[in-house]
Amino acid sequence: ENIKYFNEDINNFKTKKKFDYIFFIDVFLFFFDKKFQKKLNKNNVKIIKKISNFLNKDGKILIMDPSLFWLTPFFGGKQNPFGIVTEYKSKHLSTIPSLSEYSDLFFECKLKIDRIFEPIMDKKDKNFNLRTYNFYNMFPQWHVFLLSK
Repeated sequence: ENIKYFNEDINNFKTKKKFDYIFFIDVFLFFFDKKFQKKLNKNNVKIIKKISNFLNKDGKILIMDPSLFWLTPFFGGKQNPFGIVTEYKSKHLSTIPSLSEYSDLFFECKLKIDRIFEPIMDKKDKNFNLRTYNFYNMFPQWHVFLLSK
């Protein structure tokens, strides 16, 4: 009853209401995509500042995005799989921002990082595919940022 969902173009969104939480799930990485999201990338500071103005005094922004290891090919045995990372700071294929790129944007928008965490797989998933389970727990596929003003 106390939850409201909005699915609108942020450039056109207007409200006087302040929010306790604003969520970005699997979308924030596109703010850094200079190739396919030029307009979003060019205006990322303006957009994030606008969004942060919708927070109440103690409000939080939660961002959950794929990590650097998302879509990393992995090899090896079931117990000790390993991955091959081919890019991080210089991108040719990936749209995943570096930690510095995230941090720089948050800093420029006057947002504070309260916490960063990396969810791991549930133990029940161990029975599905042991190699995948072990790789994803050694190299988490997601990272979560909790931000405040």
